[in-house]
Amino acid sequence: MNPLNLLIIVLLILNLVATVWFGINQPQVQPIEAVRNKITHNLPGVVNASVRKQLVDEYIKHFNSQNLDGLYAMFSPAAKAQFSKQKSDETFTKLITYFRSVRDGAFTHSEFVGANGDTKHFVLHYALKLDENSDFSQTGTLKVTIAVRGTEFEIYGIHMNAG
Repeated sequence: MNPLNLLIIVLLILNLVATVWFGINQPQVQPIEAVRNKITHNLPGVVNASVRKQLVDEYIKHFNSQNLDGLYAMFSPAAKAQFSKQKSDETFTKLITYFRSVRDGAFTHSEFVGANGDTKHFVLHYALKLDENSDFSQTGTLKVTIAVRGTEFEIYGIHMNAG
């Protein structure tokens, strides 16, 4: 057998062994809960428990009184540049029609979404108790996306659903 052919065969065998070795010793994929726990972070002090409670209370007050102007006013100027007041009014009117009212809300946890320079983005999660005549459910969730920069924060998004 030609020495060059022998060398090629040896290299192919070593490649196969290395492929099998690294394939078997691959780290295990983490369960979703483990990943979720890693992306849940402590919030900056500017978004303390009092502020989180104030946010959900303000949302509930405007929602229950059908104050579409108040709901739109909660958004930051950057968020308002992404959608019109009319679109906001249409969306919140549908939510009010479906859910009727929110009886209570409580902060459950936060997620760190990412950072852009000195601005950190978080999603605040709230559990909601909805009107007993709601079209979907008597419980729901509220997600408020915020951007924190130094000692200030802005609301970038609000998402409410049943369940």
